[in-house]
Parts: sequence; C-alpha cells; structure tokens
Amino acid sequence: MRTPTRSLSFLFLLATSAQGAPTKEVHADIEGECSRVQVAILGAGLAGITAAKVLDDAGIKNFTIVEYNDRIGGRVYNRAFGRQPNSDEPYFVELGANWVQGTENPTEENPILTLVKKYNLTNTPSDFSNLTVFDETGQVHPGRLSERFKEIQSLYDNATEEYQYDAGEIILQNQQDRSARAGLAIANWKPGSEPLAQAIEWSSIDFEYANPPEKTSQQYSVVNTNTSFQRWADENNLVHDARGFATFFKEEAKLFLDESSQLKLKTIVKNITYSSESVTVYNEDGSCITADHAICTFSLGVLQKEVVSFSPELPRWKRTAIQSMTMGTYTKIFMQFKPEDVFWDKSTQFFLYADPVQRGYYPYFQSLDHRDFVDGSGILFVTVVDQQSYVVEAQDFDTTKSQIMEVLRDMFQREIPDPIDFYHHD
Repeated sequence: MRTPTRSLSFLFLLATSAQGAPTKEVHADIEGECSRVQVAILGAGLAGITAAKVLDDAGIKNFTIVEYNDRIGGRVYNRAFGRQPNSDEPYFVELGANWVQGTENPTEENPILTLVKKYNLTNTPSDFSNLTVFDETGQVHPGRLSERFKEIQSLYDNATEEYQYDAGEIILQNQQDRSARAGLAIANWKPGSEPLAQAIEWSSIDFEYANPPEKTSQQYSVVNTNTSFQRWADENNLVHDARGFATFFKEEAKLFLDESSQLKLKTIVKNITYSSESVTVYNEDGSCITADHAICTFSLGVLQKEVVSFSPELPRWKRTAIQSMTMGTYTKIFMQFKPEDVFWDKSTQFFLYADPVQRGYYPYFQSLDHRDFVDGSGILFVTVVDQQSYVVEAQDFDTTKSQIMEVLRDMFQREIPDPIDFYHHD
C-alpha cells in the first residue's frame, strides 16, 4: 500500500442534509441520556483526524471522535517484528501505508512530506528500477528471456502513454469511464497468459491500486497518478521509522485534540440513527452520542459489509455509490531470516516473480535489509492483493509460509532455511 489512503474511505455528513423522517426507533439496551456534542466524527484515521483539525481551525471545539481501535491512525499502523542482532529489541514494520507518493516540485512540497520532515521520520526513496526478475527456473539472466522482458516492458510503457491520453479525453469529453483492462486493451496492451507480461502489469496496476485492471478505473487511476506524481514528482519515499508512519498525524493531533474529552477509543459503533434535526450514535458498550452533525469516515469495506446499521436506511443513491465500488485488499507478508541465512543480493531493492500458472502469486518481494533502509535486519516482505490476499488471510500462517518458501527456492534455485519470524495482518 503505497499511499496513506490506498483503501477508500467514505466521508459524508449526516443530519441537516439527511433524507427521511425522524425515527423513533427504541434501543432497549440503552439506559440514561446520551452525551451531547455539536459534531460526532466516526473514525480516527487520517480522514477523521483531518476533519477534527478543520473543525478546530474553524472554532468548533465541541466534537467527539469515536474509534474502534485502541489507537488513532486507522490503516496507517506498525507493529513490532523480529529481533535486532544481539538484542531483545524488535524491529518495527508498517502493516498499512508505507510511502510518501510524490514528494515536491520546484515551488511546493507535498504536505505529507512536510509533516514527515517536521517529525524527522526516517524515509528513503524507493528505486523501482532496482529490480531483479525471476521465473520458476530462476533469475532472468541476460539473453533471450531478458531481451523479451525488455521488449514487453517497452510495449507496456507505450500502451500506458496512450492509456493516459485516452483517460484525459474521457474527462474532457465527459465520456463513460471504463476499466483499466479495457483502456489498456484499446491501447494495444494484451498480456494474455504470458507470465512476464502479467508480472509487469501486476507491478504497475495491482501493486499501485490493490486491484487488478478489471476492477480499476481508467479515468481515476490516471487522476491518481497526476495528482501524486505529475503535481509533485515521480518519487516514492518509503517511511521506515520505528515510531511509525502514523507519528506525523498523532503528533499533529496532540496540538489541538483533548484526548480525554474529545476522543473515545475502543468504541464499536453499532447503529447510527439520524433525522433532519440530529444524529445519535449507539455503541456496543451501551454508550451513545447525540450530535447536530456526524462525519462518517468509515472505510468502504465497513460500509459494504453493513456492520454498522443506519436508521433510517441510507438513501438509495448513497447505497448505490457504496456498492458500486470495490474495496482494495493489500497484504504485506513479512519474513525475517538469520543474518547468515540472507540469500538475496542486498544491493537490490525489488524482486519480481513471474509465476508460470497463476497471475499475482507472491509476485513482488522487497528487501528491507539494504544499506539505505534497515541494513542488517534480514527482513524481506512480499505483497499480494485482491484474490490472493483473500486466500492468504483465510489460510494458516504455516501454509502461507510454505507456499512462499517454495516460490523463493524456485526463484533462487537453492535451499533456503525457513525464516525465524513470519507475520501478516489478517
């Protein structure tokens, strides 16, 4: 997940703009009166904290943020992993967002980078051209296969130029959007079943958007590229600070947020009852909050699964918008190897694997044990998305580890000891 907001969140306002008659739904399990605030903010991820900052800047202090987790940060979070050499101290790895995408141009700086610098978070540019390519027979060495890879990459780059131009025409002519798969095919990119072509496409589309081309918008994938890279710079800085990527907005929140009175952590919202006059948020612990307005920043996945009910039901146009989009699933799988067991070239950042059978099968490995990142850590991670993420999250760790080790042994054509630590988030 290269951006802090890779997984979509919906931010919408409930109350004065709400449709439907006031509800008199009775919640028998709620006793006493609800706490009263001007604004309830649902979710303490980047969207929720930003909303709170905007309110505070406007002089609106009477708000409460409600968060399911025991921390702020949402999908920007890290955890302890592995052990440092000759120490009981762990390393820390980012399970969610990891990159500052687009850094600066000659006249202005990406505000995320500004905050990363403000809090002195360790970050290093990723060099995606620092790449070694493999298939099931091992490394693609100079020769016929290597030339074929260069040829395919050139075809893809040419198709991408036409794809981006066509996306601009879609916007300018107010035409119907189409999938990235359709747009690339129109630009004469048709990878078919060729593993190298599939791997190149995966590293460009799936790795960026957490979805395959069939589920990715041509129009908005190009808009995303333009707003991140054309506006700032075609650079991606990987944040690898032990304090975590979320540090910058946790620290910013401390400047205005009274966590004792304006933040409710470990609070699970079960129902949102709204009318033209107010919104009441009912929580699993029996508490409730009544507000003049509510800002909902729940992720698309939460809204689609309907784990939070709305009373009355959201209007059809909102439900249609929610169900018409696809929630991206992006899973990073971390492995730590003993220093003496590190088997990859530590001067290489990325390793692309073209599986002969299945597109997106443990395709993209990244080394943190690199002089510019976390040198000496023995940490390697692989990213999977969409259907392969679902498979990984459904099966046990041992099965996933066994599958990955089989891939790595095919790639490097040697026996490789199992990692001493292994983790991914479900």
